[in-house]
Amino acid sequence: MLTNRHSLRPSPSLFRMLAGALLLLPLSCQSVSHTPSPPPSKARFEGVMLWKGHPVSRAALFLSDKSRPGTEIEFLTRTDGRFSYDLSPGAYHLRSAPTTMCPIEGEVRLKAGENSYMIKVHSLSFLSCQKGTIQRLSPH
Repeated sequence: MLTNRHSLRPSPSLFRMLAGALLLLPLSCQSVSHTPSPPPSKARFEGVMLWKGHPVSRAALFLSDKSRPGTEIEFLTRTDGRFSYDLSPGAYHLRSAPTTMCPIEGEVRLKAGENSYMIKVHSLSFLSCQKGTIQRLSPH
């Protein structure tokens, strides 16, 4: 049994240190969540896949390097519809067929650095399949 209750109280300086650490926590989290730039000889292919303004999650994207026939890279969009992959600069053939969406395909040209794209897909219908778009967003 403890008889001295005053010894269990934290000191005011401990509270100040904890408060300061909590104030700095958001800053440290922001720096961790930042995606570093790709190496100089690489091209980052990044962007978002949307359907009527909503993200398309877990959609498979297939990229074929036009300079090396027979090579294909597959990756998925994240739950927020975004994707990011580091590749060699060059021309690639992109295709995707998200579930219940019209397939999309086209060419993307990647330069060294960041290359941002927006991919818009449309719903699959019994009568037709509207062609989607692959739009370059970065200033390259």
